Amino acid sequence: MDWLRNCRDCHGNECAGMKLIDSWVTLSYLWGKQEEVAFDDHPAVTSLYTPSPPPRLISDAITVAKNLGYRYLWVDKYCIDQQNEPEKIDHINNMDLIYIGAEVTIMAASGINEAQGLPGIGSTKRSKQQVVELPSFTLLSTGPDPTDNIEESKWWTRGWTFQDAFLSLRKLVLTEYRTYFKCITIS
Repeated sequence: MDWLRNCRDCHGNECAGMKLIDSWVTLSYLWGKQEEVAFDDHPAVTSLYTPSPPPRLISDAITVAKNLGYRYLWVDKYCIDQQNEPEKIDHINNMDLIYIGAEVTIMAASGINEAQGLPGIGSTKRSKQQVVELPSFTLLSTGPDPTDNIEESKWWTRGWTFQDAFLSLRKLVLTEYRTYFKCITIS
């Protein structure tokens, strides 16, 4: 987490939006063909029905957010009532505030739906690193360039996830081969 602390401490306001509430983390991912989340209609309280257990990707993202020291994870599917059209439109029109205001966005840049976990988190494995052992030394492959992984992924082809990436000031990108951090100050 030194990378995130370093960005926060050294880059100041360049990588941080205005904070009026507790810090949160956002998740950028592909929904896939999953059932919608239902909210109970009640005049005073809107309660969210969340599946138990949550899909692997969501569970893994919760683990990452907790391990980074954050209490809140914003996940569009669970934070926007998809059946309440005015609320949905309002949130869509304010996505910039949600992603710019987040401390960091977890980008699930591999996988095709929320049933697949985050590579390297929990039980979801990464692709194996190629190793060649020779008599006097060992060669390790760093794997493909992570930007190639992203540009070849289904995640890269979606307008919503493109918007998430464009708006996020800090990104924790998880691909099949590696995880890396990127902020707007350091490319």
